Amino acid sequence: MSGKTGDRKVKYYLESSGYTPPQQYGFTAGKSTVDDIKAVSEHVSSCRKIGQKCCLLALDIAGAFDNAWHPGILAQLWKLNCLPNIYSLVRDFLRERTAHVAMGN
Repeated sequence: MSGKTGDRKVKYYLESSGYTPPQQYGFTAGKSTVDDIKAVSEHVSSCRKIGQKCCLLALDIAGAFDNAWHPGILAQLWKLNCLPNIYSLVRDFLRERTAHVAMGN
């Protein structure tokens, strides 16, 4: 199975199972970065109008799987009754991943 096919299957599973929150803009059909910025701007504006303070937390998850606890991810997928083919796809993706750090020479 190609990477793009696997990506589409994971995306379909998450969306159809309701695991994708409405605040998800990245990799979501019909939503863009512009939509995300607009939603944040509108939220800040509405908070200011009623005198509330608000806070924005932004996370860059590039390389997230490199730093995540793989057994925990797989255990959570199992607990959520993830479809076997999706579970296998994620398991295979996480299998034997390594990170290399070079210090100095």
